[in-house]
Amino acid sequence: MSRITQIEDDIKLHNYKREAYHNRLAKMRSNILSGNSGASSLLDEAIDAAEIVIDTLFSRYKK
Repeated sequence: MSRITQIEDDIKLHNYKREAYHNRLAKMRSNILSGNSGASSLLDEAIDAAEIVIDTLFSRYKK
C-alpha cells in the first residue's frame, strides 16, 4: 500500500506525468515478453493491473 500512496503523492505534486508511467510500464512489458519465462503471462497481467491503477489515480486527481 505504501507504493500506491507514494504514486498518489507524486501525481498530486506533479512529479511524473501519466506518459512517464505508461512508458515505464511499456518498457517493462517489452522486457518481459522478450524473455522465455513461464511467468510472462502473469507478469503481463500484473502490468495491465498497474496501468489500471495509474489511470485510476490520474483520473481521481485530474492530472
